[in-house]
Amino acid sequence: MTKITDLNGIEVEHMVNARTGEPTVKVRALADGLVLLGQADPSEARQIAVHLLEAAARAECEVDMILGLERAGQATDGN
Repeated sequence: MTKITDLNGIEVEHMVNARTGEPTVKVRALADGLVLLGQADPSEARQIAVHLLEAAARAECEVDMILGLERAGQATDGN
């Protein structure tokens, strides 16, 4: 089942897996009364973090490009 909703926050916690003794990152994604729990090893957690940072930067860049194109269109339409 897939449900799209806005996230209210992401919480992370570092820990040692009691069963395996391996380092683990616990992740909680929070959304309007829902909590999605997961865990990843440190390498996977870093990869997820990089993907989040890249996606955020690209989203901001796209908005800047669209606004720039709109402004350029308005400037040329007025002349």
